[in-house]
Amino acid sequence: MVVKKKAAKVEAAVLDEEKLNRLIASLCISGGDEEAGQVAQSLQSFLQLTDPVQQVQLIKKTGSQLEVLTEEHSDGILDACLHTLSVVYTTLQAKNPLRRAIASVLGSVPGWLQERANDSLCGCLSDCMNRSSSDRYPQIVDIIATCLDGFPLGKIFFSISLLIFLHKVLEDHPRQNRYRNSFSDCIHTGHDSPVRGIKS
Repeated sequence: MVVKKKAAKVEAAVLDEEKLNRLIASLCISGGDEEAGQVAQSLQSFLQLTDPVQQVQLIKKTGSQLEVLTEEHSDGILDACLHTLSVVYTTLQAKNPLRRAIASVLGSVPGWLQERANDSLCGCLSDCMNRSSSDRYPQIVDIIATCLDGFPLGKIFFSISLLIFLHKVLEDHPRQNRYRNSFSDCIHTGHDSPVRGIKS
């Protein structure tokens, strides 16, 4: 008997009102590059939606818009766009197709934008490690493992802050060996693996 795998459920990105309003405001800068502004508009629409399927569609549209940008379209608003994608990515659960869609976008930005995307994601990961309560540790461990496996973050992100967070997780969850295994994989990946895209 063949048992079909259950498809992962798409869940909408839900942010607290203050963070949501702050992100929307950061995407409202006018007078810059028109094409970069269109990326920002797509993300504003994304943040204002509550339907997860529509959110996925807008993220894919955002990815297509980013892929065709050249350095001529470099604009400060793009940093706000990358920050928005990174913030939402770090709030979603591992198997959510919306998170995979955002991962695909962040992993396929043009080469000239890659460092800015990495910096944005590193900043959000550091914020997660420094400010999150222990009930979010499993999710954060998963996010860090996925990012180190999917981005060239090794030298940028493998820092004292990561080691402090690892120590804190192992202290709070001494019996959770899967955390040890996850971070062993992270450390190995962070040092040795050149990567091209995020998995999930």
